[in-house]
Amino acid sequence: MSNKEEPMTEPNKPIHVFRAGQVKASVWLNRTEGGDPYFSTSVVRSYFDEGDKKWKDTVSFGRDDLPKVRLVSDLAYQFIFLKSQEISKEGEQENSFVEKEKTRRASKTAGKAA
Repeated sequence: MSNKEEPMTEPNKPIHVFRAGQVKASVWLNRTEGGDPYFSTSVVRSYFDEGDKKWKDTVSFGRDDLPKVRLVSDLAYQFIFLKSQEISKEGEQENSFVEKEKTRRASKTAGKAA
């Protein structure tokens, strides 16, 4: 084990999150070892832990959560499908795509603050 401190890097954030109640699907943009972009998705349900007084996530879903899982999964699929076509058509690289998403999010956040 090394005593060297590793530089802090910005944590990887999802490029888009779909929510239905306490169920959410996060879409991630990653790279293969060859540098090609690809998408992945995680689906979780948030709940409040009364003991810790904190919000937590779980990958366990109840019967009534399943329609929400389906909804956010369908939305994530559509988003990935359309963005994959966009990247293919325009020959975009991951960095320019991520920059567009950051700009889109910033303008969306600025619009809510106004």
